[in-house]
Amino acid sequence: MVYCRQLSRYIIGRTLIISVVAAPFTTVLPGSSGNLAGFALGVFFCIVNFLLLARTLERAAAMKPAKAAAYTFSVYLLRYLLTGVVLGISIALPHVNYIYTILGLFLIKLIILANNIGYGAKGTEKRA
Repeated sequence: MVYCRQLSRYIIGRTLIISVVAAPFTTVLPGSSGNLAGFALGVFFCIVNFLLLARTLERAAAMKPAKAAAYTFSVYLLRYLLTGVVLGISIALPHVNYIYTILGLFLIKLIILANNIGYGAKGTEKRA
């Protein structure tokens, strides 16, 4: 579980760094009223969602398989419900751009994907 915590800290750290770097660009893009607020809301919630996922993984690993399946399913539904609430809030509030909220929600997924690109290719090259 130590590796899980280290990995989640690493991914969250990268997410925060990239979001701080990307945040100023949201203010100069077209229709900038609410872009930064939407992006910040999305990034904040994607970090909370990722922490919920990591905590679920740690707890479910210590449970019996049947109980772990029920627990992970319930937390899975909770995470989707919370995502729906965040998107509903961003659509309902006029000063929050929902497109940038969605971009913020996908930021952590993009970081994980970028972190793992080429990971499977290491060590697969043929040696003569």
